[in-house]
Amino acid sequence: MRSFILVIIMILGITGCSFDKTVSVTEKTEVKTQYQVVDDKGNILYFTDTPKRIYATTLSLEEILTDLVPLERIAAISEPAADPKISLIADKAAQIPLKLPQKVSAEQILAIKPDLVIVQENSNTAFIQSLKDVGLKVYITKIPTTLDMVRKRIIKLSEAVVVVLHQLMKW
Repeated sequence: MRSFILVIIMILGITGCSFDKTVSVTEKTEVKTQYQVVDDKGNILYFTDTPKRIYATTLSLEEILTDLVPLERIAAISEPAADPKISLIADKAAQIPLKLPQKVSAEQILAIKPDLVIVQENSNTAFIQSLKDVGLKVYITKIPTTLDMVRKRIIKLSEAVVVVLHQLMKW
């Protein structure tokens, strides 16, 4: 297992991703992760463990997130994500118990106790700052306009939520 993790770390280092990760194993063979990621605005987020309660603020981010992590790691999902008329992930969204309205307040997000909030750069600056002010880790991502930017977005988000790299290589 340790050699597998070391191979992943080496691959990420070789590919030039902005991902710095160290791994240690506790006595109970539980993997403890310490890493940092840089979001698209240059903010450095430090993690002492893999995020277990993630919240993404837009449907496009939710669509990516539901393919990157097990659904139980998603703290809540938007009501539009559960609407089969507009959502590509309605079946997955139905499995996530907590649904929040499309327009959500910082207080509503704080109430679900996420350990990572993912927002797009076009989100209200005051809203983003209020999330940071209450101590939440906020990852800001650019809105992709090319296929290459979409790929980079997925890879960078996978780094933030710690996804095994071979899962991304399927596409």
